[in-house]
Amino acid sequence: LNEAESATAVLALSKLGGKPVIVCAPGCKMQANDWEKENWRALIARLYRKYPSYSLILAGAKQDADVCDFAALDWHGAKLNLAGSLTPRESAAVFSHATVFIGADSGPKHLAACMGVPCVCVFSARDLPGVWFPPGDRNQIVYHQPECAGCGLETCIAMAKKCIRSVTVDEMEQAV
Repeated sequence: LNEAESATAVLALSKLGGKPVIVCAPGCKMQANDWEKENWRALIARLYRKYPSYSLILAGAKQDADVCDFAALDWHGAKLNLAGSLTPRESAAVFSHATVFIGADSGPKHLAACMGVPCVCVFSARDLPGVWFPPGDRNQIVYHQPECAGCGLETCIAMAKKCIRSVTVDEMEQAV
């Protein structure tokens, strides 16, 4: 990362009062990988009750801004929705300051993993286990393999997203 990207991150983080940071990127492009906004909202609400001294950064592409806003409705502490407002490299610079990254199988998880941030990610079973998992032993992957695992579908019409819908908020909270 260059100096300007790091400075952009520091400026964004300055709005959070120096609190430790949790980053959440709930959006994704692929329907089969969508854990759904209600699950993200429930998870973030639980995390706020457990970690009220933390700040929350929401991240993703511009089209993820609404799901980020919805997911963070019950986070009553310092929070900042940066979805669509930073370049990928600036996002990586922000992520480098996080205690943990929480997200779906999407681009931001790759950026967080590249920055060495522990990742807690929910995965569908459309691909074989490990194909897109972030590298490293500090990550927690929540992944179920029903009978339809390995289908390769980007839009799940066969089993109504059975694999990813079977992942519970309890499991994600435990992984965090």
